[in-house]
Amino acid sequence: MRLRVRIPDAPFDPRVECSWVLHDPVGRLLSAGDDPVAAMPAAARVELIAPASRVLLTQTVLPNRGRQRLREALRFAVEDRITVEPERVHVALGPRVSDSIHTVAVVDRNWLREWIDAFTAANLPPRSVFVETCLPPLDADAWTLVSHRGGAFVRTGPASGMALDIVDSHAPPSILKLAINETEDESKQENGVGRPAALIVCAEPSDMPDLDSWSMALGTPCIGREAWDWTQAQSDKGIDLLQGEFAPPAPAREFLPRLRPALVIAALILAVHIAGTATHWAMLKYEKSQLQTEMLAVFRNAFPTAQVVDPPLQMRRQLEALKRVSGEAQAGDFVPLLAQAVQSLAGQSHRVRSVTYDRTRLSIDVELGTRPEAEALVERLKAGGAAATLDAVNTRGQGIDARISFTAKSGA
Repeated sequence: MRLRVRIPDAPFDPRVECSWVLHDPVGRLLSAGDDPVAAMPAAARVELIAPASRVLLTQTVLPNRGRQRLREALRFAVEDRITVEPERVHVALGPRVSDSIHTVAVVDRNWLREWIDAFTAANLPPRSVFVETCLPPLDADAWTLVSHRGGAFVRTGPASGMALDIVDSHAPPSILKLAINETEDESKQENGVGRPAALIVCAEPSDMPDLDSWSMALGTPCIGREAWDWTQAQSDKGIDLLQGEFAPPAPAREFLPRLRPALVIAALILAVHIAGTATHWAMLKYEKSQLQTEMLAVFRNAFPTAQVVDPPLQMRRQLEALKRVSGEAQAGDFVPLLAQAVQSLAGQSHRVRSVTYDRTRLSIDVELGTRPEAEALVERLKAGGAAATLDAVNTRGQGIDARISFTAKSGA
């Protein structure tokens, strides 16, 4: 389960109600409501959304150094853009704009700590705190302005934007007009902030400003759309404020104490399994050695003058040779193979052109019409129990010569 909560701009108050939604693992909405933190439903993952009015999104030049040392320098890198001491803010690192320019999110440190501690005390420790400004969809070459009961803000890029105060529906905020005019600056364009081709305004009909007046005042087309639904926002590309001192503990550290007994039992089972497998392997190896010794002794006793290389194979070949010497036919001899071929081809109207025999293999050349006919014949022979294969097909006039070979049946 995933619980997403929109926290207000005000400092934490246990009586203040926050809007929340609960989704199942595949993203389906299960329930929603407005409750104090202590009354919210339990969930495996808790995500908080920080209001745009609480977070300053900006860009700053940062040195190319290790990520840990980079985080230590973040507060002082934005010192000229804040009105309080650097120790009172928390700075989260965002995506890189260029080699040395990064986007950063600046938030009041105490305010963020109060809300995180409140959810943690309610057994709802947050896994992420995303910036509201970075969540609405962003069209190509356009900015997105969101107006709702909690205020207004504009998203100008993947990790850039600002809070707005709309006091006149017929005149856009001066800070918005200034931001659009500043995009004409070449340095702004180099940092990835270009003049928008349009301003997408997402609001309820009652909150929708006069788009024609705004378009004329801003010199940019303003397009109205339906209100933004924060409950369905995709947060994977936003800036997560839980970095540095606010970073949540790794999942392994959280669950390791609970899993320790199970891990100990699993380790013991694995050790017993390994020991048992090793013992069984040693016994099998010993038995194999004993059998090989016995086979070698039997072979040397039966054929004392033969050189031993592979006792089982040599014993089989020697026995076959003795049977031939004594006049006993083998399955791979000419006569048994010929009998198998005659029995298999009995009833067939095909003309046999030649018969050859070479060391346990009898080959018969048969006149046929086409290759598929030859393949069908071989399949019928196999179905009848013959060990037959189609070795070659040669074109002859209007037909073909098919070479079908017979070998001893397996197990014969």
